[in-house]
Amino acid sequence: MPWLSKHSIGGRPLALTALIAATTASCTFAGDGQPWGEVAFDVTATFEPAERLREGRVLTSRNYAVEVQRIELQLTSVALTLAPSGAATDFDPANPPEGFSLCHNGHCHADSGELVDYEDVALVVARQQGVAGGVTQAIDGTTVLSTTAQQIPLEACSNDCLLGVGSLSSTSLTVGSIKIEGRVFDTLTGEAARLNPEGVAISATVPLNMTMERQIAGEVGKSDPVGIGVGVDFAITGQLFDRIEWAAFVADPQDSTTQNTLTNNEEFRALMAENMSEETRMDVAVSRQELP
Repeated sequence: MPWLSKHSIGGRPLALTALIAATTASCTFAGDGQPWGEVAFDVTATFEPAERLREGRVLTSRNYAVEVQRIELQLTSVALTLAPSGAATDFDPANPPEGFSLCHNGHCHADSGELVDYEDVALVVARQQGVAGGVTQAIDGTTVLSTTAQQIPLEACSNDCLLGVGSLSSTSLTVGSIKIEGRVFDTLTGEAARLNPEGVAISATVPLNMTMERQIAGEVGKSDPVGIGVGVDFAITGQLFDRIEWAAFVADPQDSTTQNTLTNNEEFRALMAENMSEETRMDVAVSRQELP
């Protein structure tokens, strides 16, 4: 019988959850004092503009078309967190946890007045159980994204990716920065046009330090040796450039030759950071792996 069912769910990236269904079983290495589980991360990243792509350009909500020449993504780490063994990591909408009330239609009312998705509430519940351990694996360097999933090279892992006893709580991925290079065109014409018909050249490096988190479930205990495979699929969608009024950020909207470097423009960086928090997804798949 499989220890964990392989499953992945996408969603909004910041402080959201993707519940990974699991059967309850326990796991160990032989010998007293030995760790009970070992994690193997697998991380991929993709640019997914297909739904907005027209003639090689990404259409935006502000009637621009972005010809993306290069996207570089810097991921800094991937991590798994354990809650104390047997900890409750889900909640009953009919009995909301402390800080929430009136759960219905997929969200709960927080005491702060906000509407919080069920997935967010479940992650809050998991965090309230405390932390019993976990591992973090470093990611070094940048990756040039394409519409094909790129394998992300992983570096050193804390504690050699070995786990003690506990309940699987969450998986997180930290994004350090994004760099874009391209050309922006105006889809409006005539008197409504804002940019030179030949487009304008743009580039920017945007620091992010953005952590995306997904809830997972399962037990690391004292029965069978177990390896835990954690597959993380990160993707940037075609909505990445929405809400950006490009004509307001370039030096001269009619200059089609000058490179507009927007790295130091705080308003532009803030918009890009917001879009990265809302227009990306992270899917997580957890599975049992045989140990050597």
